[in-house]
Parts: sequence; structure tokens; C-alpha cells
Amino acid sequence: VANAFEGGVGGLGKTKPETGILLSMPPTIQNDGEVRAELILAGSVNDQDQQQAVLVSYKSPWPLLPSTTGVESRDLLNPESAFVQVGSTSIKQSSLPLSKEFFMETIFSSLGKFGAYGSPTDIVISPSKENPDLYQARFVSLTPAMRESPRQVYIVAKKIKSLDPASKTCSVVMLVTGSTATRFKKQQKEFFQVADSFQVVEAPSIRRNTKTKAAAAATTDHNNPLH
Repeated sequence: VANAFEGGVGGLGKTKPETGILLSMPPTIQNDGEVRAELILAGSVNDQDQQQAVLVSYKSPWPLLPSTTGVESRDLLNPESAFVQVGSTSIKQSSLPLSKEFFMETIFSSLGKFGAYGSPTDIVISPSKENPDLYQARFVSLTPAMRESPRQVYIVAKKIKSLDPASKTCSVVMLVTGSTATRFKKQQKEFFQVADSFQVVEAPSIRRNTKTKAAAAATTDHNNPLH
């Protein structure tokens, strides 16, 4: 686990970026480089009965940044990184490729990882023809010195339907990995491997309800005259 300022990509952001992440516990990294985290999806936070959690994981060649608010691994000496972001889209659009507007409102927002010094510009999103969850993006972000920096990333976007059948939205859990455009071309295979390793699965309900069941059991025992 690395120590670094938890700002925008590269650690140079003025404020903590908004990534839509709510962790149920701090992320961890295994000896083989697999990053793991459990997230609580927005919209279910205040409803214990419908609270929806997912387990995310990906293989990272870079150290994990310690955080209680995000999931990010980063090369501390170079601009390579990978981070998780969560957004939402209309349930009507859940079977369609995500739009450029969706990514501009999430990953490429002025409040996001790449927007610490202004919203990214010249954004080009290219969906993969082989993998419906995979996208490649080119864009220009600003450095602290207000210089333009062409960048390139892979985006893997997994859509998660709400537990609430009446919900009109579904969550989108994303992994973003890349670097400057020049370095991306030289290490594209490595970035693809990171993106390809991204997994999102629903957390077992027994884990989500452990505290609730324990509290209920304690109450039952306390009120039972046989104990």
C-alpha cells in the first residue's frame, strides 16, 4: 500500500474528486496484486432492507493508495493509474452502450479525477466491438501549470440492476486505467490486462445482513425467559 495525497489522477488535484464511491470497508491488495473492495451502491444507502453491495476486484501492477473514500492504485513516479468510479443510468438505457454524455457527467466531469484544473476537452469515446463493457477514451486534461496533457484510458463499465423492482435507474460500476497518450501507446497491453481483469459481483446477502441478524438475535436472547 502506497502513501500519497488523495487528489486527482497523479495526486495533484486541489480537492478530493467525486467518484461516487461508498466503501463498506477499506480496499485491500493481495500479494498477487489483486485489489479488492466492497461498495454500497447509491440509492440503497438509507434502506437497510434493500441495501445493495457489490464486490469489485482487478489486478494492478501499481500500489494501492490507502483510502476510506475511494479505490485507486497508482504509479507514484509516473502518470499510470487505475481507479473505480460509480455512476447511474436510466433502466431504459441499460441494454444500450453508454453515451458520451454519461461519461462526461461522471469520469470526465470537472468534479472527477481528471477535472481538478478544469473539465477535460476533446473527448473521444470508442466502444469496443468485441466487449460491450469495454470503451477506450482519448481526451485532454489540464496540469497544475495549466498546460494541456493528452491522455488515453480504457474504461470497463459494469451495469448493476437495482434490488428495487420499481427503480428507474441502474448503477454503473467502472474501472478506469491509463496514462498520458504517449505512455499509453507504449504500455497499452498492460492497461488492457488491468481492464480485462475487472470483476464486479453482488456481495452475498449474508454479509450485508450479518449485523442486523446479530442485533436481532441479541434482542431475542435478552427477551427469552429461558435464557
